[in-house]
Amino acid sequence: VDSKNAPWVLQKYLEDARGGAFHVHFFNDGYVRTTSSKYSTSSLDRAVHITNDNVQRLGEDYGKFEDGNKLSIEELKSYLINQAKWPVSIWDSIEYQMKALMIDAVRAAQTKLNPRNIDNCFELFGFDFMLDASSRVWLIEVNTDPSLEVHNFHQGQLIPAMVDGIMRLTLDQIFGTPSAGAATGSTGCGGRRWERIWSST
Repeated sequence: VDSKNAPWVLQKYLEDARGGAFHVHFFNDGYVRTTSSKYSTSSLDRAVHITNDNVQRLGEDYGKFEDGNKLSIEELKSYLINQAKWPVSIWDSIEYQMKALMIDAVRAAQTKLNPRNIDNCFELFGFDFMLDASSRVWLIEVNTDPSLEVHNFHQGQLIPAMVDGIMRLTLDQIFGTPSAGAATGSTGCGGRRWERIWSST
């Protein structure tokens, strides 16, 4: 919850590339969904508590504070450091918690994710997190069909880079291209990259 008493939900992406070993990759960018209504525990209005686009778009103040009711991760970092006065190093802890929760979720469901042991397949998941006032990260849900809709400029840069990275990590590894593997480099996809965070072997 920020200074405007508006809840935030972070959306991060995870991709698992299968074929022999089970590999889990974390995309180092994402976005923050916000509400356009003040948070209040006394209100039962869904728009106060739920940042989902299908709920927020119905409100008359949708997009009033943030374009498409979205913030970039960099905007969130800036807010936490400059407005909330959290330490500069706080994002390292937040990202570490997100990765740990992602790994736990995938390991818990691993036997259900590829029950027929199909080689050379992959799947994209969208993880929704909440961040509390003590900088603890909470996993809300895992989406097996995360939205790839674009509602603002940041998403217009983020989503194509993420999808391009998936293709480099998966299809390009099989069919080959000069750029195969570049998605995991520190400068791949405009600085956005996939990072392997867990492997079954």
